[in-house]
Parts: sequence; structure tokens; C-alpha cells
Amino acid sequence: MGNTTQNQTVSGAKLFFKQIVKTQFDPEVLERPQREHLLPKVLSKQGVAVIITGTANLKHRTMLSLIYACGLRRSDVLGLKIEHVDSKRGLLLIHKGKGNKDRVVPISEKTITMLRNYFVAYKPVTWLFEGQKVGKPYSESSFDKVF
Repeated sequence: MGNTTQNQTVSGAKLFFKQIVKTQFDPEVLERPQREHLLPKVLSKQGVAVIITGTANLKHRTMLSLIYACGLRRSDVLGLKIEHVDSKRGLLLIHKGKGNKDRVVPISEKTITMLRNYFVAYKPVTWLFEGQKVGKPYSESSFDKVF
């Protein structure tokens, strides 16, 4: 039985004794195993290059490049507005990222060039990556379908 299943069983027993039997249950009687913390699988540089260069759509290629080059999450990329890009200083503002915190990340000159090419081709108005409707952000569901 896996660690998570064991922990759920202990929690269920505790709730059963508290709510149904109306007695306190000492969860220390049962050992709760520690959750496993697995390291994420990391792609090689070549693997990332194949994915990025294999993407024909400029918008999608630019999104992937930003994710890889700046270490962004899906929500970070979809939440980017035009004013969050400071190409002169080579910085990108991530507004209300994980933990509802703002952070600033550096952008390489190569990524800035790609962003400029994307901007010329797509002419976004508000959001850096807009959806089908002008002024609306690219949706999570569309992102998930593409990637």
C-alpha cells in the first residue's frame, strides 16, 4: 500500500472514531509514512531545442522559449502583460506568480529578439499572449491543447 493511501486510511479512521464512535482516536498508534518527494524529470538541451524548433507557430514557439529560458510556469506566461517586459534592461516582471508574489527574471537577448518578432507579427494590445479575442488573455485550455 502506498504512503498516500496509508495516510488517507489513518485520517479516515481518525474521523470515524471522532464522528461515529464519539471517542478520541490516538493517531500516534498508527505510523504515518512520509510522502515521497520525487525529483522532476528534466529534458536535455537537445530535447528542449527539438521541441521549440519543431513548433511551427510563432506564438507557441515564443511561449515555449519564455518558459524554458526564464523558468516560468504556465500561469506566469499566460499572465504576462505587455508592460511586464522591459527589453531595454532585459527583465521580465512576473506579477502575482506562485505564492501570489511578484518577481523579476532576466531575459536573454535572443529571447528578447524572439519577443520583438512575435510582437511585430501578432500586435498584442493588452496581454502579451492574447487569445482569439483582442484584449483577452490566451486561455489555459488552449495552452493545454497546444502543449
